[in-house]
Amino acid sequence: MTQKEFEERIGRQVPFEEYANANSVYLASNMEKDEFCERFKRSDKDLLLDITENYYSKKTALDAFRKKLDALTKKILSFAYDEKDTTLRNEVREVLGPRDFVIFCLENGYELDRQDREYILFNLKS
Repeated sequence: MTQKEFEERIGRQVPFEEYANANSVYLASNMEKDEFCERFKRSDKDLLLDITENYYSKKTALDAFRKKLDALTKKILSFAYDEKDTTLRNEVREVLGPRDFVIFCLENGYELDRQDREYILFNLKS
């Protein structure tokens, strides 16, 4: 929401810094503009609690998803290495991205290939 929209909804002008802070909180919330501004006007103490709960709920779900993704990635890479399936290995690299792929391989003891080593050398030189 723009600063003008925000000020119209709360019924007063605010310094840019106050607007920027409020807008950051609004973007972190899952509220509509009108609800957020109404609660902001009342200095509703539950506003921050709602946003915090929403954040931690999403963070917990994301952390659980990452754990599942790591476990699945390990299984896929283990299978790819056992079967010497470079196509599958390259697909995992493409999904994770070269940086995360190399980190994952190093953290889990998987052998790096020429492409991985070139990626590391290129990034160490830059």
